[in-house]
Amino acid sequence: MRPLQNHLYKYLQVFILSAALFAGCGGGREKPERTVSSAQMAEQAGDVALLHLDAPAFDGLTPDMKRAAYYLSQAVLAGRDIPYNQINLRSIEIRTFLEKIRLNATYAAPEYYVEPFEDYLKMVWIHSGFYDLTIGRKLKPTFGGRELSQLMFLALANTGGQLASLLDINLKYAYIIDTLFNPSFDSTFLLPADAASHNLNLDFPQGFYGGITTAEAITFQAKYPFNSRLTKRADGLHETVYRTGDDELAPGLFAPELGKVVGNLEEARPYLPPNRIQAADLLIQHLRTGRTSAFDSAAAIWRSSSAPLDFILGFADPRFDPLGNKGLWTGLLFVPDDVAQARLDRLREMAGELLAELPEGAAPSLGQCELKAAQLLTAIGANGPLCPDVYCDPPYAKMDSPRQSIIFTNVLVARARAESALEFYASSADSARAVQYAGEIAFVEAALREVLAGNSDELHPDWRNLPDKPPGILAAVQSKLVLLWLSQEPRLISVGLMPDAASQDEAYRRFARQFLSERAQTDLDRGEQARRVIGNFLIASGALKLEKANERSFCQLVDGDLMRNRVMELLQRTQELNRERDRRAASEFIAKYSTLPDNLLPDRSDSHARDRDRRESIERVAFILPLIEADFNPMGGIEDVQLKRPAGFAEEMFLFGGFELKKERP
Repeated sequence: MRPLQNHLYKYLQVFILSAALFAGCGGGREKPERTVSSAQMAEQAGDVALLHLDAPAFDGLTPDMKRAAYYLSQAVLAGRDIPYNQINLRSIEIRTFLEKIRLNATYAAPEYYVEPFEDYLKMVWIHSGFYDLTIGRKLKPTFGGRELSQLMFLALANTGGQLASLLDINLKYAYIIDTLFNPSFDSTFLLPADAASHNLNLDFPQGFYGGITTAEAITFQAKYPFNSRLTKRADGLHETVYRTGDDELAPGLFAPELGKVVGNLEEARPYLPPNRIQAADLLIQHLRTGRTSAFDSAAAIWRSSSAPLDFILGFADPRFDPLGNKGLWTGLLFVPDDVAQARLDRLREMAGELLAELPEGAAPSLGQCELKAAQLLTAIGANGPLCPDVYCDPPYAKMDSPRQSIIFTNVLVARARAESALEFYASSADSARAVQYAGEIAFVEAALREVLAGNSDELHPDWRNLPDKPPGILAAVQSKLVLLWLSQEPRLISVGLMPDAASQDEAYRRFARQFLSERAQTDLDRGEQARRVIGNFLIASGALKLEKANERSFCQLVDGDLMRNRVMELLQRTQELNRERDRRAASEFIAKYSTLPDNLLPDRSDSHARDRDRRESIERVAFILPLIEADFNPMGGIEDVQLKRPAGFAEEMFLFGGFELKKERP
């Protein structure tokens, strides 16, 4: 036995003995208390609540469309590993090893070791890797290297040494420690929104560019601009394309996985409508050859037309390349929501009339892209399990390129209701009303945003092109006011977009609760700062009233009509400031309404605030997506297709990873 292996073998013997001891004594530490409970929340991982996602529209599909859904879902899942690798080249290897540890280390391991490790693994699944893709920063584990080492060797013991060789485990441990725990090791990568402020010193995701300077990346004339990896070799820059290859072309990156995508597209083809057959054929051609023109033609079809079952597949998401060129692999499968689509179409028809009542110059432009309401079935990469409320395809506008915005109604409604149910500052009566109306309000707000500005930056939540200066903040204030005022339009009730006047008043209360929840924050983004300006103005003008009950602060709506008048008054004032272009006056106005009144400042002695500090806060909502399962006959044909709920998030992720799940020992 080699010296290194002998050393590790002795360590393993000591660890097995210690594992048996701390397993028998129950760990000697109290199990940490879990957090906010909700009938809607299935699980929690860190600051993320996990909900089961339902898609009732699936039941309305024809048998052929359900067969197509099964194969298209398999096509989406076949590419699941690609975005992991694009962000970090070792993500798949490390994730798979962590998954094996989780499957084999739970026996004889104490909960206070397993629970933080499992939570971290869930966060890796949620974010499709070791980075929070919304901010480009590495996820922080809630356990240390010592705990990882002990779980790793316990898993090795439980598998009878089959987990990996001792040498391999030691090598894996070294770079896992760097990847997970070393703050200076690949800790960040820049998103396009932040790239401009860093000149030519950009941190690229490893799977997009390797060993090249920013200047080289900018000047390189790519043959495959969005579906390749650009690296530097001894003979210069080299572009490696993602493709399966064919009789004339050699296989490229992830050829086996892309081959499975192609195979499932071919299986789905006989069940698809003609326009999606054409899109599938072009997509297959693109995946085999890497030719970008075939993908552009396929995308133009699905962006400009509809189908009873729809999908988006390919390197279609440039949001994670600081240069905005390389596309992260995206997979989405969804079914139209006909009821919501009818409401969306009605809103689009009446949008011109609604805008005519806004102050001159305050009305945004009408969006020109295709608008769709759908229910999400399967998603991977940056779009699953976090799942977007609205997906803009492509995420960034290109000249003369068709665009579509898809409102995923099942995601939007479930997230809005869960967030309302989890609002710690609402009374029980307010919570019941908030949850009841939350989905309706969220849909109307999303529909208004997309109808009025499509997926441009004008009313979109990011406002990416607006600076954090008075003009940008005023634009954010104005955008929020337009949406708030239009959501109270009485005609929305008559056309079935809002159920009743009480739901419109609840939209005001929802705004007040959001404003109140941010009162302790000091580092505000544009949207939060805009909400603070609006909230303070509404308090000062008497439309909202501050109250306290049971040691909790509330913003009560005084009167719906008064609130609507005050919103219009503020909208007119911001439009005057925009028209006058007086930066000093704009700065003074923003400063006046950016300071919270004394009775709204958070009271750290408040028992409710202390209780909230003692528990983990829910910052985001992610989803356990439904599984599309098929029953096959002896000839290999599909007899039936069902949509099923997995038992839990981990079970679903292990199934996606190809693991055969075993029952845990008692």
